[in-house]
Parts: sequence; structure tokens; C-alpha cells
Amino acid sequence: SLLTLSARPLEQRSRLVRSRVFSERRDERTEATSLFERLSLALPFPTCADADLFSTEIRFTAPMLELQGRERYLDVSKIWKDSLPIRLEGFNISRSELFMVNERKLKYRWAVEFYGPLPPQILPAQKRRVAAAKLQPDPARGGKVAVRVQFNTEISVDAQGKVEQLVERIEGDALGESVPSTIARFEVLQARRLPGDLPGVLRYMGVVRWLMREEFVELQERSESDEARVLGLGAKKPGEGFEFQFVVFVAQNFAMGGFIGIVIYCAIKLATGGPGALIAALAAWASYLSSWLEAAFRARTLISDLTNREPKRGDR
Repeated sequence: SLLTLSARPLEQRSRLVRSRVFSERRDERTEATSLFERLSLALPFPTCADADLFSTEIRFTAPMLELQGRERYLDVSKIWKDSLPIRLEGFNISRSELFMVNERKLKYRWAVEFYGPLPPQILPAQKRRVAAAKLQPDPARGGKVAVRVQFNTEISVDAQGKVEQLVERIEGDALGESVPSTIARFEVLQARRLPGDLPGVLRYMGVVRWLMREEFVELQERSESDEARVLGLGAKKPGEGFEFQFVVFVAQNFAMGGFIGIVIYCAIKLATGGPGALIAALAAWASYLSSWLEAAFRARTLISDLTNREPKRGDR
């Protein structure tokens, strides 16, 4: 019972640190008895052997994912436990700490270290930011860099002493994150995709959208004065206006990437077919751009609807 921990010294019941490989953690489970001790050994990826620690209607909320039900939660946990070490090179859990707030509230912090690829450096600002970070790519790992991401999970316990809710967040300031932290956030969210999630480029855009929204909301909160926030004057809903900004961002990047290609294409048409061929090519491009913008708005709606969709239980 969680109540038995009240007799422990403060240092013992306030924190329990575990940073062992999965095989060692599995052996220790047989010796652990209380919820606190067993949970500290089970997290971050509990298995079916830990099912009795969780309520049957447990709710799990994480970046880009919301689900309910013990069976589904343990299924996702197993998928991540098996897939993350494969998808993230050098995957290592470098921190695993469970804190007791009170008998009904726990906090869990864990961190992951791995090697991630450098982000695209097309714009001058992107090149300057990466250069200023003074990263040290590892030639033995294809030029990837060492990165780290930390999670903070709030855990709620019901009256029967079972975990009824976990709310997981990525720690850090979305606007002030360093280049390695940004790489880590992006790669972890990409690696945590599940069967039935958005495919390929849509998943990529979904992760970009989630990261941008985090920055947008934080910037929105900073822009509001303390007085306006307290009095509710001029306060906006979190993320209000973001969808339009995201579509503009996508359109700008596609337009910038295609500008050089369009110039080369038009130059070839002018050189080989004269002004008539150039005019016909420009008309074709205008029609294509109109169709693309329509598709972009449809894609935005699809990404918005499906980014937080819980995959169906049969999608495995």
C-alpha cells in the first residue's frame, strides 16, 4: 500500500532513483512490494507484468497522443520499449526518478540520450544557428550529434492505490531551446510513431506542427501583460490564430524551395521555345499553384484532425 511509505525517512520516500538496463530492472521487480517501489522499477515502459499497478480506465496524455484504458496503455508502452532503441541510435535512459508529492500524487522524471541528425540548413539564419551551437558531429555515426531530451510526468493515484492518470510533458522552454534540444524533441516525437499513425510526410508535418504550436503558445503567453492576463482583457485562447500561421509557414517553405527550380524551368522554356512557350509554362504553373494551395488547406485540416488521434486497437 502507498500508505506504508509514510513511515519511511523523508529522503527514501521522496525520491527513488533507478538507472539500470531493462534486464536488471525486471529482476528487481520480484523484490519490490509497494506501489511506489514497483512503479519506480516499471517506468518509463511498464509491461503486462505491471498491469495490477494501473486502473483499468487509466488515462495517458503525452505529446501528440491521448489514450484511455490499461490494455491500450501497456500496448503502447511495449511498442515504444521495443522500437525506440532501434529508431534512435545510441538510445540510453540516463535518468529515471520518481518523486512522491503526497499519497495521491507522484512526479516522474526521465531523460533519454541518443544521437540525432543535424537539421536542414537552407536559410542563412538556420546555418548561423547551427554554427553558433558549436556542435561536434560524430563521423563514426554518420555525422550525427549527441542529444538529450527530458520528460516530466504527473501521476495521479486513485483511492484503491492504482495509477489512474499520467500526464507526460517534454521539459524545457520551447522558445529558448538549444539546437541539440530541438533535434532531440523532433527525433523523439518522430520515433514514437505508432501503427496506424499518420504516414510518412504527414507524420513529419504533424511533428513540425506540434513543435511550432508549442512555440506559438509560449510566445502568445509572453506577449500578454500580467494585468491583461489577470483581468482577462484581450487574452486569447491558447493557440488562437496558429492554424493560419502554420499554413503560411508551409506555403513559404515550399515556395522558397521551388523558386530556384521555377526560374531554371522558365529559362529553359524561354531558350528552347521562345516567349510563347514561356507564357504557356507560366499559365501551367499558375494552375498548379492554385491546386497546390487548395491541397495545402485540405492537408492542414487532415493533420489537425489526425495528429492527436488515438490509433485503433487493431492497428498494429
